[in-house]
Amino acid sequence: MRRFSSGLTLFLFTVAPALRAQEPADTLPFRAHQWAFLFTGGSSFSGIGALHFTAPNRAWIFDLGVGANHQSTSSTPIPDTTFTTRSSFIGFNARIGRRLYQAVRHDIVSFQTVGLLAGLSRQCVTNDFPGVPGGGSSCATGATAGFYGELGGQYFLTPRLSIGGQVTASLSGSYQHGTGSGGPTNNWLISVSAGSVSFGGGIYF
Repeated sequence: MRRFSSGLTLFLFTVAPALRAQEPADTLPFRAHQWAFLFTGGSSFSGIGALHFTAPNRAWIFDLGVGANHQSTSSTPIPDTTFTTRSSFIGFNARIGRRLYQAVRHDIVSFQTVGLLAGLSRQCVTNDFPGVPGGGSSCATGATAGFYGELGGQYFLTPRLSIGGQVTASLSGSYQHGTGSGGPTNNWLISVSAGSVSFGGGIYF
């Protein structure tokens, strides 16, 4: 319920300009040919990016993200015999999109973004089970491509520094090729995601 309330509040915040008379476009704190550095973190996407403004209310956005983790677990179900499982994951993703801004007041802007996304990932699992069937290693390499959209807002702490957040929805297709003791596998998957909330900010030049 808290997640739903937070998403609803952010959504109302971003569409508020459409429900009332907006301030003139020249109140936006941007200019054509301006650049910005972005940082984002959330449940669906974390990374860094850049904005390039083609007009005070329009910009191209570029995002890059990297995720990685490694885990190792051990257990001793039989005296003097230790079972170990190790897993590792690394993933890269990129997004490019077109963003449209509206002025809410002199220090708050709302925006909408639509664009393309793509990613690559690799995950491996190794089971070390001495004397027991089921051990060995397996790996899966995947590729993803699709579309995404955002509704968000930014609050300007200073003319060159902002913080805020966005709600993201996406439609993507994924292909995964696996290798291991059971032989190669190939899988296709269509994914739909809606209501993912992330937060971040920007530094404007």
